[in-house]
Amino acid sequence: DRWWELGVLLSDILTKTIIMEEAKVQPEDLCDVELLKDERGGLLMEHGITTLTFYQGDPTAAAQALRQQLESVVAANPWLAGRLVKKTAGGGQVKLRHPAAPAAAALDAMFAVAPAAADGADRPALKFISLQNNYVEMCTELYKDKGGAMVGTGYSLVDSDAPVAMVTVLGTAPGEFALVFSLSHAIADGRTYYEVLRMLQPGAAVRSLSSARVQGFSEAMRDKCGRRELAWADKPWTQIMYTVAMMFNPKPRCYAFYLDEGRLAAAKAAAAAEGGVPYVTTNDVLTSGFFTACRARIGMMGLDCRGRLGILEAAAAAAGADADSSGEEEKGKPRPRGAGGEEGRRHRAAAAAAAAAALRNRAELWLGRAKDNGDGDAARMLKSIRRSSISKKPTDIAIARVKAAVEMRERHKRASVIRSAS
Repeated sequence: DRWWELGVLLSDILTKTIIMEEAKVQPEDLCDVELLKDERGGLLMEHGITTLTFYQGDPTAAAQALRQQLESVVAANPWLAGRLVKKTAGGGQVKLRHPAAPAAAALDAMFAVAPAAADGADRPALKFISLQNNYVEMCTELYKDKGGAMVGTGYSLVDSDAPVAMVTVLGTAPGEFALVFSLSHAIADGRTYYEVLRMLQPGAAVRSLSSARVQGFSEAMRDKCGRRELAWADKPWTQIMYTVAMMFNPKPRCYAFYLDEGRLAAAKAAAAAEGGVPYVTTNDVLTSGFFTACRARIGMMGLDCRGRLGILEAAAAAAGADADSSGEEEKGKPRPRGAGGEEGRRHRAAAAAAAAAALRNRAELWLGRAKDNGDGDAARMLKSIRRSSISKKPTDIAIARVKAAVEMRERHKRASVIRSAS
């Protein structure tokens, strides 16, 4: 009987200890946010969204002002002070856990004033942050800086004490400083990121972004953007493919390019007219160009679904940007907004007349340039395109050929002028 009583006593003590430990980890003032299917899936592999901005001014004064502003922003958006948890979340799913009213210690964990670049031996990546250094080098070193100014992948944050958001102020030169703001992509998309970044400006208006997720989003997004086209992304073999690629692919390298603003503006205008949409973004042009250069059979890009599915509130902080998919017939041109799925097919059918008009307009444009350059063959070709029934693929090919011929003729003219001048 004594042994049995001792066992009961020890069991009671152990149970109370476990309850006390759980109370330490999960007090009543903590809130759990259930993430979306895609947030606790592929987005966990993504690094934090990060920007690096240089300013002129006193870094000490800037740090004080930013710390005060951060306090206001986090008070209105306590989810920014959260952590990604799984072991204690229940249900075996990753959740975002945050205090209802973040204390000063929570703010201290997500705010840092780094030493000047010359004294940054303890933060090796930060010594590269300077306007005097190469942009590619700075980006590369930021990714190497584990636990520094850049928030890591979602997986690296799960069940750790690492913050999901980081604000770092760094003095880079006398009268100059840099601001690094990093936010986990597993809990926020690009639109949410820039909403928060704008609020961090000292004196800016602060508003609350709801952290509540609409759990029907993932399925609604697939219906909108093309469930059939996106089906492959949810297959187990796709996850295996990405895992193997990360394990055995060569080490990635960082590259940076300047954009030709004139060509970019022309591409945007042409694609918007051809697609019958108000505008086309730089990301649309670059992503479609990348898919074309890679000869991709399927391409996916981020798409802000707010206001497109009928279920997302404007003030939601969820990662509401998800994948739009393009098949073989669509790659090579910027994708009109909301052009996925059944609704997208109806949209493209309705835009056929606008596309034909856009092709005729392009033919008119290049007809004028051909005449200006005295290119009779090009002019005759474009006249026949303009007068005949419009068929997109051969028309595009013809215009591309004429464009190349006209541009080559113009280059020869410029070269002749230069030779004459010399």
